[in-house]
Amino acid sequence: MKINFKNTILVMICLLILLSGCSSNGKKPDSSSGSPDPSAGYKGGPVELVVHGSGITDVLFEQVIVPVISAKYPEIKLKLVKGNLQELIASGVKPDLISTAGISLLDMVRLDIPSDLSPLIKQFNVDLTRIEPVIVEEMKEIGGRLEKEGSILGMPFWMSYGATIYNKDLFDKFGYPYPDNVLSWDDILDYTKKMTRDEGGIQYIGGTIWSSVNMFKQYGAPYVNSKNEPYLTSDAHAQVARLFEKFFDIPSYIKGNTYIHSSFFDKGNIAVYPGWISGMATALAKPPAFQWDLTSFPVYKERPGMGAPVDYLVLMISKTSKHKDAAFYVINELLKDEVQAKVNQVGSWMTVLKDVQIKQSYAKELNVFAGKNLKAVFGVAPTPNPPYTEYRVEVTQAMNDSAKKMALEKLDINTALRKAEEEAVQLIKNNPK
Repeated sequence: MKINFKNTILVMICLLILLSGCSSNGKKPDSSSGSPDPSAGYKGGPVELVVHGSGITDVLFEQVIVPVISAKYPEIKLKLVKGNLQELIASGVKPDLISTAGISLLDMVRLDIPSDLSPLIKQFNVDLTRIEPVIVEEMKEIGGRLEKEGSILGMPFWMSYGATIYNKDLFDKFGYPYPDNVLSWDDILDYTKKMTRDEGGIQYIGGTIWSSVNMFKQYGAPYVNSKNEPYLTSDAHAQVARLFEKFFDIPSYIKGNTYIHSSFFDKGNIAVYPGWISGMATALAKPPAFQWDLTSFPVYKERPGMGAPVDYLVLMISKTSKHKDAAFYVINELLKDEVQAKVNQVGSWMTVLKDVQIKQSYAKELNVFAGKNLKAVFGVAPTPNPPYTEYRVEVTQAMNDSAKKMALEKLDINTALRKAEEEAVQLIKNNPK
């Protein structure tokens, strides 16, 4: 019998290739190889991750984050450090995880800190549709602008949410019905006109404007034009400034240097007060001496359903971290429903998940919103921020100054906005990037 050695060798080579492929396909990746298998859990061995915690309180870190991670991943230890990040890095401290406000990501990119998390997001099969859509879209926009298309430079894990609190006693005193579940800034203006007065030696304020830059942002007023130059003289800026002017023209509204009123809790002299619900939860830990309730953050009638500008914290993984896989296990765990619910109930920050049931348990542990109309707060959604720019800080200062000068120096709208734009240009010249 004649054997065809050439064919036999070819068959043997094919068998070896098949066996090799089966072997590699059957092998699960591990953390040490740089390819963690999320379904198998963390397998990278004991590690201490240094966390720089801007926005992370000691209570949240010690009572929520550490217990959660220790229970799920006993080999992962967390150490919280505080202080100026650049100074810490210069001193040799190298954080693995860093939290920052979403709008501050550019500052982190300048320091060459954040890793692109998109590969790990895909590897861990993170479902981004669970998160508030406006946050996800902003994270993608920021990543694409600062790095490359598809980059995500941090994972959102907590957020702020706008709300309006009102003094029921003052509405009863002056004979007006309580606010509806959905408010507009025109409604706030109307309350301010009707209930602002000096009476019996007490100054009553019917309502108040909020942070001027946030009111500009809520209306969609941009920071810069298409050439990335400060732009504060658009029709959108003028529309918001006209609203400011209407408040400032109300007799007794401005007192001394005060044109944004914040004495709702301590004096009980403000009828309607818009702001961040986290600040309200903190203040309400000491029960006020009057009856109160909640409703949604006021909207512009031209932009229905769009509440306070989106504001959130992200967790980044530093490029210098030697434990990126372990760090992402931490991030992924903090996004679990049960962990987000726990953080939500503590009352410092709100969940970034869009799950309404989780949101409605906000500050449950503080027991400050029991029996209140918390559900109405979620009747409006967060408003997207203006397009990203490295000049955000300078333009923000100028935006705030425009309202201040209208209130205290009685500048007209056009002059105030023009001067603000000029101020922003000068600030940028004085602080080159």
